[in-house]
Amino acid sequence: MQLQPLFALLKKELQVFFGTAAGYAVLGMFFVINGLLLWVLETNFNILNSGFADLRLFFSTTPWLLVFLIPALSMRSFTEEFQKGTLEILKTKPLPNWQLIGGKFLALRCLLFLTLLPTLTYVLSLYFLALPEGNIDLGSILGSYLGLYFLGMTFCSIGLWTATLSKNPLIVLLLGTGSLFASYYGPELLGHEFPNHAQKIEKWGLYARFSSLSKGVLDTRDLLCFVGTTVFFLGLILAKTNPSKPKKWAIYASGLLLVWFLGNQFYGRFDLTSDQRFQLSSTSKQVVQQFEKPVFIRVYLEGVFPPEFRRLRAEIEDLLEELKNENKELKVFFTNPQDDLQRLVKLGMTPSRLTVREKGNISETVVLPWATVEFENKRELVSLLKDSTPLESQESQLNASIQNLEYAFVAALKKAIGKKEKKIAVLRGNGELGDLHLFSLLKTLGNQYHLSEFTLDSVKTTPQKTLMQLNRYDLLLIAKPTEAFSEAEKYTLDQYTLQGGNSIWLVDAAHAEMDSLSRTGTSTAYPRRLNLDDFFFRYGARLKQNLVQDLYAAKITLATGNRGNKTVFQSFLWPYHPLVRPQNLHPISKNMGPLRLQFASSIDTLKNDIQKTILIKSSPLSRKVSTPLHINLQSVAEQLDPKNYQNGGAILGLLLEGSFDSAYLDRQKPFEHSDARNKGKPAKIILLSDGDFASNPIKNGRPMELGINQWTQEFYDNKAFLLNAVDYLLDDRGLLSLRSKNFELPLLNKEKIQSERLTWQCINLMVPLLFTALLGSGVAFFRKRRYGRKITGSKRT
Repeated sequence: MQLQPLFALLKKELQVFFGTAAGYAVLGMFFVINGLLLWVLETNFNILNSGFADLRLFFSTTPWLLVFLIPALSMRSFTEEFQKGTLEILKTKPLPNWQLIGGKFLALRCLLFLTLLPTLTYVLSLYFLALPEGNIDLGSILGSYLGLYFLGMTFCSIGLWTATLSKNPLIVLLLGTGSLFASYYGPELLGHEFPNHAQKIEKWGLYARFSSLSKGVLDTRDLLCFVGTTVFFLGLILAKTNPSKPKKWAIYASGLLLVWFLGNQFYGRFDLTSDQRFQLSSTSKQVVQQFEKPVFIRVYLEGVFPPEFRRLRAEIEDLLEELKNENKELKVFFTNPQDDLQRLVKLGMTPSRLTVREKGNISETVVLPWATVEFENKRELVSLLKDSTPLESQESQLNASIQNLEYAFVAALKKAIGKKEKKIAVLRGNGELGDLHLFSLLKTLGNQYHLSEFTLDSVKTTPQKTLMQLNRYDLLLIAKPTEAFSEAEKYTLDQYTLQGGNSIWLVDAAHAEMDSLSRTGTSTAYPRRLNLDDFFFRYGARLKQNLVQDLYAAKITLATGNRGNKTVFQSFLWPYHPLVRPQNLHPISKNMGPLRLQFASSIDTLKNDIQKTILIKSSPLSRKVSTPLHINLQSVAEQLDPKNYQNGGAILGLLLEGSFDSAYLDRQKPFEHSDARNKGKPAKIILLSDGDFASNPIKNGRPMELGINQWTQEFYDNKAFLLNAVDYLLDDRGLLSLRSKNFELPLLNKEKIQSERLTWQCINLMVPLLFTALLGSGVAFFRKRRYGRKITGSKRT
């Protein structure tokens, strides 16, 4: 097979394009529009204003420009041949039809490549503007460019086909633009008109196929769609130029259908992003695939938002697309909440105030970052924006929110299914926290697990029966006991652990209460006698009867005087409320925000065969103070000397795992039990030295969200930590892995952008134009040199 005529035709097509100023004008216009949209104009597509070091905006705008560019490049492919009659001449040459069409198609692809090549300037710009420098996801960018090239290839085949429909270039241009628009976005618009069938309709459009490729996820079905569409339209051109072989075209069409069918049955998806953030976990897939009836997901993020929130919306859309790929029963709708704001707030959706920093200006906007998952008669709310502390930046809050999206939606979907398997017992009878104080935590746990109260009162009369009843539970929660445990009660809890029962202990080793301090201004902290020292000692832990003071502390709000008839309040750092951020990589505390503890004590570890993992510890600038201790609120005004806080790193939260020895080994048992054990089955215990760690604040007799400081409105991750702990103890590792999913969106250096904005705008606007000018100059020089020699040689002859 000789390909020389093919390449000769390719060369001829390129010479025709670059032989006139019109070709350079088309390329120049493309670069000017792209440069203005992405780098100069104050639009939603401005990369410098987006805050993120990626090319998502470029890959969302460029297909629309190609809708107009490709017809402008392809309209002369056949129209000039028709007008000049050269097509019939070409057919008389020993040039097969497929080479004739292939040469023109390859020419368009070369032009497409030359069009995209100068946009690599954008990649280099992001490299130098990223924070830190060079922090860009090259895998994602490479995959997106590959997807854009495949999309452009399909556009070229459609544009080439429309060029065969008329001899008038203007009509061809209009037909090409309309055809590309219809094939790219037409099914998307049609899907909006028929929302119940939107997913089935949209998959026939190139927009839906390009959406996953544009974020760096290669799906062989999408690539096959582009290749198949390209071959189909090239086949239409062949059929038009050689219509005398209908049997051949029938076989050709049948082959395409067979390849399309096999490609949709056997496919693969490859996430090219550096952190694999579009790769759904096996847990997510299992949960989503359980739905056999439609489940409706409504996201209330439709409207005009600042750049950061537009990115959050885009990430939500990407995630839901991945979930929809696993189950076609998921129906997704984006809704503007302003149309029904009051009803949505009554459902429990709390509006959020978002601070936007843009070009040195600070503004506030109110949004409703929520979604709902509706399945049959159940509705689950999904919070899309994680709460943050004033110490966290806007970017950190949004990044944490994006990291949490998969967990938030999958957990809601799991709740909507309504399958509860594990049982949790909340211990009562020893002065533990009541339901009002545990409301926030128990309400969330109750959506996923069976909850019951359990008391040890019956141990006095029927200890064996009490133990049998307790063993039916998978987890025991003991939150701030204030009354001592009897030996029989301790032995019941001991045997529960040895039978493989897991437990969370929130224990105050010292008595110190903020309520009494607030009333009188002074209080005495003293050891709390709970009769648990020997219990934990055997397991490998010891609660010290002291208090930990930390210079990294939460704030308390106190009345400091009066101004007229109003009381003046002021917030102070309170070293008895350590503010810790876990640094270890254990699934329970990974990616955890700040945690607040109140009057916490230190925990010592003892040598035994039990595996011990430190989950929470104080900062290096902390110290332990012994009790009894006189505490005075007046001390908040004192200047604290860091030199006195050098004994840091006190353990405040500990995970114990293994086969425990009985706390009553070699001791007299309080009662006889037929299945008594001295060595237990594998079990897990979490011990926290703060009884109020799970206590939500109460305002006007109503419980507030666990983790919020009702005075300063700062938010802490206590609840997320406890939910992680429950999932870990109950072996729900799937959801736990979703909570600890970690990736960082690459950010732009805003300070550098502010000081060098004009420079980077000029670079990205002028370099592609300079490339076009150099290309034109090079072609002109080459043509002049080549044809000048021929003319000179002719004259000499």
